[in-house]
Amino acid sequence: MTREFSETLVHIARDRAQRLGDKVAYANLRDGKEEQRQISYRQLDESCRRIGAALQRRNAAGERILLLFPQGAEFVLGFFGTLYGGAIAVPAHTPKPNKRSWATFEAIVADCRPRFILTCHSIRDNIVAWSKPYPSISALELLCVEDLESEGLADDWDGLAEARTDIAFLQYTSGSTSTPKGVMVSHANLIHNAGLTARHMGHDDKTVIVSWLPLFHDLGLIGIVVQTLQVGATCYMMSPAAFSGNPALWLQAISRYRATSSMSSDFGYRLCVKSIRPEQLEGVDLSSWRNALNAAEPIHASTLASFQERFAPFGFAEDAFFPAYGLAEATLLSTTSRVGEKPVIMRVDRVALARGEFVPAEGPDAVALVSSGRPAHDMEVAIVDPETQARCADGAIGEVWVRGPSIARAYWQAPDASRQTFAQSPADESEPHFLRTGDLGFLWNEELYIAGRLKDLIISRGRNLYPQDIELTVKDSHPAFRTVNGAAFSVDNDDGETIVVVHEIERTARNATDLTELEKTVRNAVWQEHDISLADIVFIPPASLPKTTSGKVQRRLTKALYVSGEMTPLKTRGQGSEPAMPTPAQRPDGDKSFGRQELQERILTQAQALAGTKAPVEATDSFGTIGIDSVLAARLAVILNETLNLSLEPTIFWQYPTPELLARHLAPAPITATAKPAAQARSKDDLLRALKAALGEPTLERQE
Repeated sequence: MTREFSETLVHIARDRAQRLGDKVAYANLRDGKEEQRQISYRQLDESCRRIGAALQRRNAAGERILLLFPQGAEFVLGFFGTLYGGAIAVPAHTPKPNKRSWATFEAIVADCRPRFILTCHSIRDNIVAWSKPYPSISALELLCVEDLESEGLADDWDGLAEARTDIAFLQYTSGSTSTPKGVMVSHANLIHNAGLTARHMGHDDKTVIVSWLPLFHDLGLIGIVVQTLQVGATCYMMSPAAFSGNPALWLQAISRYRATSSMSSDFGYRLCVKSIRPEQLEGVDLSSWRNALNAAEPIHASTLASFQERFAPFGFAEDAFFPAYGLAEATLLSTTSRVGEKPVIMRVDRVALARGEFVPAEGPDAVALVSSGRPAHDMEVAIVDPETQARCADGAIGEVWVRGPSIARAYWQAPDASRQTFAQSPADESEPHFLRTGDLGFLWNEELYIAGRLKDLIISRGRNLYPQDIELTVKDSHPAFRTVNGAAFSVDNDDGETIVVVHEIERTARNATDLTELEKTVRNAVWQEHDISLADIVFIPPASLPKTTSGKVQRRLTKALYVSGEMTPLKTRGQGSEPAMPTPAQRPDGDKSFGRQELQERILTQAQALAGTKAPVEATDSFGTIGIDSVLAARLAVILNETLNLSLEPTIFWQYPTPELLARHLAPAPITATAKPAAQARSKDDLLRALKAALGEPTLERQE
């Protein structure tokens, strides 16, 4: 194991450059397959000194710098280069060309007031074009890492320049667009948490990591990028779009590079079970994979079981799963499993759980809970009654409080929210610096079990109900819900508090399912399991349920959309037909071109086949109307790239949101000067459908 430093990540990076030299630190996997760019530890230090020197010349020390990068090496250089410049990095998701995405980004800009936006040549033009309607963003100076790297020499960097802050970066928590909160994560927090991760996962300089997690999010940034640097590992990075388009690429890369560690949320593991075909596993060997971290809240036992059953024949070991728990306010991980241990699963009484008690049970009334591990080294976990703020006994459910050196200082310029969340003390104790997580859970045999979110608790007729339990019941009630998500919440009316379920329906089941009968099935299942009746059930398309950037369901936003009448339910579009299958990808001759009409027909046919709908659709319908969500957008881009010799990115389906507009953009004949730009040519209805389709993009990151 490498020795720990007590200063900054810059000191660690400089040490790794001296000790590890030309060892590969980070490598891009273009399209999830081909190694596109490698960065050695020596190259990382040299490039970051160039970038840091350029930022020093601009007096950026202590300033906030927004990072907008595609997945891969450019992000790594931008992040560490910002730290070399003494500035505060603000990683952010590069917005799609739609209003909701830019509204979230605009709120982050308003909160942190950055000095610069740091990006790269490959996406600079899109950022410039898409930010024009947002003056607060378009007015910011845009810098590219390639330009900063070539601006001067590495020796121009002043390593003795006084840093104005010990804050390394601001991690904006997932939430509504109007209330972003930037967690102030210090260098000390990062180094401590990276050390915990290395200690409990057994990482060292022989570790090989393969990852598709988005790097702007805490699990990807800290669990992958910072962890690699901390232990001197080698990390291979593919994009989330490449993974979503073809999940087999992840397992193939783990096999090819003999990776020992990789991370995902429940979503990623479930997608592999559902989507990977047998022929894609030929030659795959997962026996090197010793740490498969899952940090969902809660972790589903069915996910672990189905993944292990499917991939055990390919060398995946049951004890490779590594459940953990954490959140951005605690830098990352707070509780972890231990390497080589099997996940701990307890079956508890469902009724007792609703009363806030842990009672071991078996039989049909029992529910399986997966432990999120034990408190990490020198981290303390307490279960506290959210009303009295007194510590709970083992087995009693309360709010999870965490204390230790990994706990961040506060939210950026949000003193009220910071006081409510950080530096708390249990009743009758004088032990400050506990973090209130807002999660409900209990401790048993030192293991932490997550039971829900405090703010999402439903109280019906004096009973405590957890929305996750209702959602799981609905999910298990019919195959139409197998791989999609739902939200349960309460609504007040004249009769008191009533319960509503909004649930997505699988794209392949939309046309073969009678929604009236499906509603009866759901109502009966919830009544049988929980002895409650539902006030309303709303079925919606896949990927239209509001989620955070890390894939967590936003129940409060879903409720707001429901109450305001903005939730558009599915309508029956026909029954009994089998979903269409995508046509085999036939690559045309390299010199063959397609006219606009043929492109339009091919795009429409492939999109309709991929979405699995037999309903009549037209080229003027948005991709969201056809059934293309953010995951299918990645798969559609792969298919069109193969069949049409293109190089599309998934964001193209938001920029040109109908087959007609996309074909017009791709057609070899130039569009006349009098033609309206794509954004203006969209009908209001098309744009609305496209934006709603983009509401619920499933990206991980933080825990699911």
